[in-house]
Amino acid sequence: MTEHEQNILEAALEYGRRGWPIFPIKKGAKTPLNKNGCKGASCNELAIRAWWHKHPGANIGMNCATLQEYESLMLTSTQKKILMVMSR
Repeated sequence: MTEHEQNILEAALEYGRRGWPIFPIKKGAKTPLNKNGCKGASCNELAIRAWWHKHPGANIGMNCATLQEYESLMLTSTQKKILMVMSR
């Protein structure tokens, strides 16, 4: 796993710890890499680790329907850092 891939995994785990259900998506696309797409999103650390072990280059998808309390969502990614800003 490259450093960038590790950073994405760490971000996915952090989102899960915050209670934000996530799932792996194909890099450069919105294609889910898990069985049920956003309906199969999870906060479970073991599930997240298993997905990124199977798909280390995956990006992070999020089930935004569960985040209705937020007005906006912004996600940016660089080689060193992944930042998500949410506002209420």
